[in-house]
Amino acid sequence: QLRPQVDLLLILCHWGIEYTAQPNQNQIELAHIAIDNGADLIIGDHPHWIQAIEFYQDKPIFYGLGNFVFDQMWSLQTKQGMVVLITYQGKRLQRLKIIPFLIYDYVQPRPLAGQEKEKMINYILSLSDSESRQKLNQYLR
Repeated sequence: QLRPQVDLLLILCHWGIEYTAQPNQNQIELAHIAIDNGADLIIGDHPHWIQAIEFYQDKPIFYGLGNFVFDQMWSLQTKQGMVVLITYQGKRLQRLKIIPFLIYDYVQPRPLAGQEKEKMINYILSLSDSESRQKLNQYLR
Protein backbone atom coordinates (compact mmCIF):
# COMPACT_ATOMS: atom_id res chain seq x y z
CA GLN A 1 0.00 0.00 0.00
CA LEU A 2 2.95 2.33 0.56
CA ARG A 3 4.43 1.92 -2.91
CA PRO A 4 2.39 4.70 -4.62
CA GLN A 5 3.09 7.13 -1.75
CA VAL A 6 6.90 7.00 -1.77
CA ASP A 7 9.81 7.43 -4.16
CA LEU A 8 11.79 4.53 -2.71
CA LEU A 9 10.60 1.80 -0.39
CA LEU A 10 13.34 0.60 1.96
CA ILE A 11 12.66 -2.32 4.29
CA LEU A 12 14.85 -2.85 7.38
CA CYS A 13 14.62 -6.36 8.84
CA HIS A 14 15.73 -7.81 12.15
CA TRP A 15 15.94 -11.47 11.20
CA GLY A 16 17.98 -14.60 10.67
CA ILE A 17 19.85 -17.15 12.71
CA GLU A 18 22.73 -15.90 14.83
CA TYR A 19 26.28 -16.78 13.77
CA THR A 20 25.47 -17.89 10.22
CA ALA A 21 26.82 -16.44 6.97
CA GLN A 22 23.92 -17.53 4.78
CA PRO A 23 20.32 -16.37 5.05
CA ASN A 24 17.76 -19.00 5.97
CA GLN A 25 14.79 -19.89 3.80
CA ASN A 26 12.42 -17.64 5.78
CA GLN A 27 14.64 -14.60 5.19
CA ILE A 28 14.83 -15.35 1.47
CA GLU A 29 11.08 -15.86 1.15
CA LEU A 30 10.24 -12.70 3.12
CA ALA A 31 12.71 -10.62 1.10
CA HIS A 32 11.28 -11.88 -2.18
CA ILE A 33 7.71 -11.26 -1.01
CA ALA A 34 8.64 -7.71 0.02
CA ILE A 35 10.20 -6.99 -3.38
CA ASP A 36 7.28 -8.64 -5.20
CA ASN A 37 5.06 -6.20 -3.30
CA GLY A 38 7.00 -3.04 -4.12
CA ALA A 39 10.14 -2.85 -1.95
CA ASP A 40 13.17 -1.34 -3.68
CA LEU A 41 15.86 -2.23 -1.16
CA ILE A 42 16.10 -4.56 1.83
CA ILE A 43 18.70 -4.27 4.58
CA GLY A 44 18.72 -6.89 7.28
CA ASP A 45 20.62 -7.62 10.42
CA HIS A 46 20.63 -9.78 13.53
CA PRO A 47 22.90 -12.79 12.91
CA HIS A 48 25.99 -10.90 14.21
CA TRP A 49 27.83 -12.08 11.08
CA ILE A 50 27.94 -10.63 7.59
CA GLN A 51 25.53 -12.52 5.36
CA ALA A 52 25.09 -12.89 1.60
CA ILE A 53 23.95 -10.10 -0.69
CA GLU A 54 21.36 -10.97 -3.32
CA PHE A 55 19.85 -9.19 -6.27
CA TYR A 56 16.24 -10.22 -6.81
CA GLN A 57 14.36 -8.59 -9.68
CA ASP A 58 17.37 -6.24 -9.97
CA LYS A 59 16.86 -5.01 -6.40
CA PRO A 60 19.49 -5.45 -3.69
CA ILE A 61 18.97 -7.47 -0.55
CA PHE A 62 21.61 -7.17 2.17
CA TYR A 63 20.70 -10.10 4.41
CA GLY A 64 23.06 -9.16 7.23
CA LEU A 65 25.51 -6.29 7.77
CA GLY A 66 27.35 -7.94 10.66
CA ASN A 67 28.13 -6.18 13.91
CA PHE A 68 28.91 -2.47 14.16
CA VAL A 69 29.37 -1.30 17.74
CA PHE A 70 29.25 -4.51 19.71
CA ASP A 71 31.25 -6.39 22.31
CA GLN A 72 31.46 -9.86 20.74
CA MET A 73 35.23 -10.20 20.47
CA TRP A 74 35.45 -14.00 20.51
CA SER A 75 35.62 -14.64 16.74
CA LEU A 76 36.67 -12.94 13.53
CA GLN A 77 33.12 -13.13 12.16
CA THR A 78 31.61 -11.34 15.17
CA LYS A 79 34.19 -8.56 14.79
CA GLN A 80 33.36 -8.01 11.11
CA GLY A 81 30.80 -5.64 9.68
CA MET A 82 30.02 -3.41 6.76
CA VAL A 83 28.40 -0.10 6.09
CA VAL A 84 26.77 0.31 2.69
CA LEU A 85 26.40 3.59 0.86
CA ILE A 86 23.63 3.33 -1.71
CA THR A 87 23.07 5.98 -4.36
CA TYR A 88 19.88 6.34 -6.33
CA GLN A 89 19.07 8.78 -9.11
CA GLY A 90 15.34 9.12 -8.92
CA LYS A 91 14.14 5.54 -8.55
CA ARG A 92 17.14 4.02 -10.30
CA LEU A 93 19.99 2.40 -8.37
CA GLN A 94 23.23 4.06 -9.47
CA ARG A 95 25.98 2.87 -7.16
CA LEU A 96 26.77 0.75 -4.13
CA LYS A 97 29.78 1.21 -1.94
CA ILE A 98 30.73 -1.33 0.71
CA ILE A 99 32.81 -0.05 3.59
CA PRO A 100 34.06 -3.10 5.51
CA PHE A 101 35.41 -2.75 9.03
CA LEU A 102 36.66 -4.70 12.02
CA ILE A 103 35.74 -4.00 15.62
CA TYR A 104 38.74 -3.48 17.88
CA ASP A 105 39.02 -3.41 21.66
CA TYR A 106 35.30 -3.82 22.24
CA VAL A 107 32.91 -1.49 20.39
CA GLN A 108 35.48 0.41 18.28
CA PRO A 109 34.80 -0.15 14.56
CA ARG A 110 37.72 0.68 12.26
CA PRO A 111 37.22 0.87 8.47
CA LEU A 112 39.58 -1.39 6.58
CA ALA A 113 41.93 -0.17 3.85
CA GLY A 114 44.27 -1.65 1.28
CA GLN A 115 44.67 -5.42 1.21
CA GLU A 116 42.52 -5.90 4.33
CA LYS A 117 39.66 -4.08 2.62
CA GLU A 118 40.03 -6.05 -0.60
CA LYS A 119 40.17 -9.34 1.29
CA MET A 120 36.99 -8.50 3.22
CA ILE A 121 35.11 -7.36 0.10
CA ASN A 122 36.13 -10.58 -1.65
CA TYR A 123 34.85 -12.54 1.35
CA ILE A 124 31.53 -10.66 1.25
CA LEU A 125 31.20 -11.33 -2.48
CA SER A 126 32.02 -15.02 -1.94
CA LEU A 127 28.93 -15.39 0.26
CA SER A 128 26.66 -14.36 -2.61
CA ASP A 129 25.52 -16.35 -5.64
CA SER A 130 27.34 -15.78 -8.95
CA GLU A 131 24.50 -13.79 -10.55
CA SER A 132 24.35 -11.43 -7.57
CA ARG A 133 28.16 -11.07 -7.58
CA GLN A 134 28.01 -9.99 -11.23
CA LYS A 135 25.32 -7.40 -10.41
CA LEU A 136 27.27 -6.15 -7.40
CA ASN A 137 30.38 -5.67 -9.51
CA GLN A 138 28.37 -3.45 -11.89
CA TYR A 139 27.40 -1.14 -9.03
CA LEU A 140 30.64 -1.25 -7.01
CA ARG A 141 32.69 0.65 -9.64
